[in-house]
Amino acid sequence: MSENKLDNETLEMIGAFVSEAVDSLDNAEPLVEEIKTSSDPEVINTIFRVFHTLKGLSGFFGMKVVNRLTHEAETLLDLLRKQTVPVTDELITLIYTTFDMLRDLLHLIANEFTDQAGEDEAESMKLIIIDAIEKIKNGDTNQVESENDFAEFMAPPISVQAKTQESNEFEAYVLNSSDNQVVEQSYNISEPDIDTDFTIVEDAKSSIEPNLEMDLGGLISEDMIMQFIADSKDLLETTENNLLKLEKEPDNFDLIATIFGAIHSIKGNSGFMGFEEIQEISMDTEMILDSLRKKELEADPIVVSLLLSNIETLINRVNNIGIESNPPATEVKQVQPTPKVFVATPPEKVAAKVEPVQNVPSEKIAPKPIVNQNVAPTIVKEKKDEQNVSKNFQQTQKQDIRVETVKIDKLFDLVGELITIETMVTKNPDLNGLIMPNFVKAANQLNKITRELQEITMSVRMMPLEGLFNKMKRLIRDVSIKLGKKVDLTISGQETEMDKNVIDEISDPLVHILRNSMDHGVETPEVRIASGKSDTGAVYLSARYEGNEILISVKDDGAGINKERVLQKAEEKGLLQVPAEKMTDKEIFALIFEPGFSTAAQVTDISGRGVGMDVVRKNIEKLRGAIDVESVLHKGTTVTLRIPLTLAIMEALLVNVGVETFALPLMNVSETFRVSSAAVSKTMDGLEMIKVRDEILPVFRIHELYNIKPRFTDLERGIILIVESRSKKFCLFADELIGQQQAVIKGLSEYIGKVPGIIGCMILGDGGIGLILDIEGTLTLAENPLSFNNSNLVMA
Repeated sequence: MSENKLDNETLEMIGAFVSEAVDSLDNAEPLVEEIKTSSDPEVINTIFRVFHTLKGLSGFFGMKVVNRLTHEAETLLDLLRKQTVPVTDELITLIYTTFDMLRDLLHLIANEFTDQAGEDEAESMKLIIIDAIEKIKNGDTNQVESENDFAEFMAPPISVQAKTQESNEFEAYVLNSSDNQVVEQSYNISEPDIDTDFTIVEDAKSSIEPNLEMDLGGLISEDMIMQFIADSKDLLETTENNLLKLEKEPDNFDLIATIFGAIHSIKGNSGFMGFEEIQEISMDTEMILDSLRKKELEADPIVVSLLLSNIETLINRVNNIGIESNPPATEVKQVQPTPKVFVATPPEKVAAKVEPVQNVPSEKIAPKPIVNQNVAPTIVKEKKDEQNVSKNFQQTQKQDIRVETVKIDKLFDLVGELITIETMVTKNPDLNGLIMPNFVKAANQLNKITRELQEITMSVRMMPLEGLFNKMKRLIRDVSIKLGKKVDLTISGQETEMDKNVIDEISDPLVHILRNSMDHGVETPEVRIASGKSDTGAVYLSARYEGNEILISVKDDGAGINKERVLQKAEEKGLLQVPAEKMTDKEIFALIFEPGFSTAAQVTDISGRGVGMDVVRKNIEKLRGAIDVESVLHKGTTVTLRIPLTLAIMEALLVNVGVETFALPLMNVSETFRVSSAAVSKTMDGLEMIKVRDEILPVFRIHELYNIKPRFTDLERGIILIVESRSKKFCLFADELIGQQQAVIKGLSEYIGKVPGIIGCMILGDGGIGLILDIEGTLTLAENPLSFNNSNLVMA
């Protein structure tokens, strides 16, 4: 399929398909590990539904490679949920690998609008799955190919699309002529002279609530549904005639292929449109036809009768799809039928007969996806139920839409510009001294609306960390297997929300930290047992809010960081700037983030090359964040990422220092006051201290840090601000307090570069530029003035 041959509407639909499919895989992947331990059938049912839906949609778009792979994956999952077999690590790895392969194919589709380039790799993957299916059927799950064996797998293809002669039991959907009710029956076709007793069981599937269905409702229009109905009727009518011909020409394989193709098209189209019952009937019909194609069955009168019965049922279901011409724009009615299913229990050597089925009222079916607002599927049912159906559906209707992140980012930027302009208007110096009560009232209302708009816009980009954290489960599993270590990952705080752009940026750093924790921190089972620990290591991944930051911690109970070894390596590489005996633990641990630094005895494909951790620090600093490391030898290590809540807009407190204006994050300022000379003292080193109630706090003068000529040098004449930086509290001295204002953070130009203690700038009400202080950087600058060349920090 070439992009040049596709219209814009089709390209858009394929794009939506890829996006929804990737989301479904991401949402389902964390459940894979639970297959072994969870007794909840919904775990495996959910993964099965993802493969099932992907198969239907890929068939609709003609993505044959994805379609074939998901068909085998679906068969594997169906086998696991129907049979009581032990789920081994090899099977879990196989399912994980299938997820990876499908993602690669979807990325291929997103770029090339076809999946043919991945056919060879997908075919190899499909053969591995088929081999696993056969071994499960033989009760030999321990012999399923391991991850390391995948490349060597050369077994011939074994078809599992239809059941073979060893188990020729197929489901047929029989239409009760008295009430048009569909019932599901099983026949043993290989022995036509054998009778079959039928029993009635309740449909277990009716209790399963799908929770990972792909929402393609925005793609389903009235015209598409009408076209589906028309095409399906034509295909079914032609198929019915071809089946009658097949009964007279049972060896006409071209005719069988034509019938198979028609049913296959109906299956794919109904899956995309959301008509699950039609899709399931088509799928079972397709299985019978596939066996006919492979000569596993003969097209005898019994088989043809079963196929005709299924076709009649499909015609009935298609005819019962109702579309209202002009429904209310917000009303969507849908009923999920819960029929009883009639399943055969075939004994040996019993004459075939079918008992009369119960009379159950028929209902019209409706597609699952939510359609265009101009059209909605309807249910032909008693009038007394219509209002309840509509009300119940509206309560469960999904209340979200998919929007490109580019548009959200643009909206975010425009809101930032709006805040800047609003400040320039309401804080304009030309208004000073004017008495305009109506203007003030309007300005306050504008400010209120602007703040609400800004909060809503920020919340749109906020996402829980659950998706990112769940991906780490797979990482821990794969790395632990590769390293031969046993590790349990415990996750907490995954509901913590963070800006989506920030989540994308911290994904790689988090992967590096976890890999290092697994490789350098957690010991092998033998070493852990020898040191009196459990053979299974523990890694804790957590997130929490703290002030205007989000703290993401990775903690392990491993060997910890050997400070002596770190110092030795640092000295060998010439990384020590001060004598080792004068360095604090924090400074020693910070050495592991230096480029090229590594204490690993040997290089592996996991770590040890001295690259990775320096990139982690650069990426976090780019987000205006920081990294803290705490470690106790033989006890474990904790690495904490401190990330600001947002990268663009914050509440700031403005102060004047000389002719310059500085902004401090309001969350870091706890108090402002004027100090008396009696509360001021100096240490022997000349550091000024201020007594605030029961605390003695150091005070740093902003004008001294940045070489600015101040208006005041006496602490009593200026303003004192108490600021908190994580666990530290100190004072800053400025000339004058201006007030509070929303600050839209602008980055410094490349010409200026990185300025210690400054995270960016903002536009003031008079159009001037204000510098935004980084509280942590300012404290570092004040405590270590020699580490920076202050002569280059002249502001005025």
